[in-house]
Amino acid sequence: MAVVQISRIQVRRGRKGQTDIPQLASGEIGWAVDSQELFIGNGSVSEGAPYVGNTKILTSADNIFSLSNQYEYRTDDSIIQTGATARTSINRTLQDRLEFNVHVADFGAQHDTSAIQTAALQRAIDNLFLNTKTSPENRYILNLAPGLYKIDSSLKLPPYATLRGAGKDKTIIEQTANHPIFITVNGSSTIGNYDETIALSASNQATNIEVSGMTLRYEDTASKIYNTVFNLQSCRDSYFHDLKLKAYWDGDGVQAASMAINLKSFSGAVRSNSNLFENIDIEGFAYGISSSHDIENNTFRDINFNTMLIAVNLGASMDVIDYSNAAELAAYLADGQAYGPANTIIENSVFREIFNQGYVVDKGTGNVSRNNKYYDVGNDGGSTSTVTTSVIKFSETGNITSDDWFERTSDLSYSSEFVNINDANSSNYLADVAGPKYLPEVEGVFNYTHNAMHTVNPIGSNGNWISVWRLPANQTRSFEIPYTYKSINVDGVRQGVLSVIIDRDNEKISVSDEYEFIGQDTSLTGAGNNLTFRGKLVNITSGDVADADNDTAYIEIYNGTTESTATLPTITFTLSSRS
Repeated sequence: MAVVQISRIQVRRGRKGQTDIPQLASGEIGWAVDSQELFIGNGSVSEGAPYVGNTKILTSADNIFSLSNQYEYRTDDSIIQTGATARTSINRTLQDRLEFNVHVADFGAQHDTSAIQTAALQRAIDNLFLNTKTSPENRYILNLAPGLYKIDSSLKLPPYATLRGAGKDKTIIEQTANHPIFITVNGSSTIGNYDETIALSASNQATNIEVSGMTLRYEDTASKIYNTVFNLQSCRDSYFHDLKLKAYWDGDGVQAASMAINLKSFSGAVRSNSNLFENIDIEGFAYGISSSHDIENNTFRDINFNTMLIAVNLGASMDVIDYSNAAELAAYLADGQAYGPANTIIENSVFREIFNQGYVVDKGTGNVSRNNKYYDVGNDGGSTSTVTTSVIKFSETGNITSDDWFERTSDLSYSSEFVNINDANSSNYLADVAGPKYLPEVEGVFNYTHNAMHTVNPIGSNGNWISVWRLPANQTRSFEIPYTYKSINVDGVRQGVLSVIIDRDNEKISVSDEYEFIGQDTSLTGAGNNLTFRGKLVNITSGDVADADNDTAYIEIYNGTTESTATLPTITFTLSSRS
């Protein structure tokens, strides 16, 4: 008959509580019968073990949370040394590690479209950043997971508040009531008692706030909500970036409260200053950026403005002050409304479908528009043919436009659709002309240069004066127009500068031309001298029979050269202007 033999494999065993675990041999397994723990010997260093000892093997009897004090950053990466030596690694508790990454869900806020999350969101902000939580070791980052968070009142932002979402149109905060979405409060605020101005001082003003990675919008209801996303009272040194701000203004007239970003100052000493706004989409507000206070040194970079009344509105409705009157000046300084916004920089941004001006400074100095692109601005929501306002308006000295590009320049200056005065010998000089006025790119007090190159193709005039391009003549101003003329039939190049002066008080225009010509015929009557410029002022009525202003200048040429129709001549130019 068959013989059945049963063998039993046993490992080294004992009580951990009496003798502890002895050093096990290389690969030897030891079982602690009392604590129900299993170990294996590491082996010797000569065998390749990192150190002599025993390694614990996890079993169903182990509580993994008891290992929570053993978190080590990149513990398996041999090139990372967290401690002073390779044998003294830095271990942290799981609790400590997780608390460095705080989520609004830890305070009960859920991306639940059926419930209002105002209380939970504010509770998270209060407990992390408000009042007693302002020491550096308590300044955590509050994360918002993807989803929609509905609120029905304003969220209060104290100093050092840092809110980060998962990105535009990923994390969404939606205001359902007629309130601002965010309001800054000072460091004297307490839970339930939020202070904007009463105890405000330079020492406790809102500072070092960061909001990023989310969409902030108003509820799209039949009765539109006209209010403000960021109501920033005396906010400094803060960073707002990677945001989308959305409301539903769409040509709905002046809505004073409809502002994406409103910057205010409590006093001359406690201002909104040195804030950076970057990579923000702003759409559907009456005003994109607004301030009628003494703010300074705020920068807006890579902003997309879309569908609003005025994109940047600075110094509106501020009083005229007698600065020689010390008492009067002191009173306005106390209210933070003495000088207006200063040194506001808008750069690398795009303006689209702005019904009135894109950038207005009614009061303030040192404000800059730099390297921006302006499309469909000042057309009352229509096309260039319905132009109603300038693109930029500076009412005081010291404000700057630099390296900006305007769609209006090509449309209204030399588009064949609008350069429409081609009668021989200018028979319609100063006559009424139908079509859009050339309202300026920049009006008021200014000195600007358009570095963009423009090209027109004037054909031979055959002994007649013809219009080449137009200029705005809404106010007394001057232009300098560097140009280059190339023609295959003159076998040369002419380069010059047109100087144009428009005197609105006396309804006069002056055009002078300094040029050089390189070619075969450089005589006084040669081909290089065949091109002559002149200007005229024209009243464009645009259907208004009462309009008597000569608001548009036309620059005409007389070209004595018979040009080739196969290879058209070109005039390439840039321009600068000052008032």
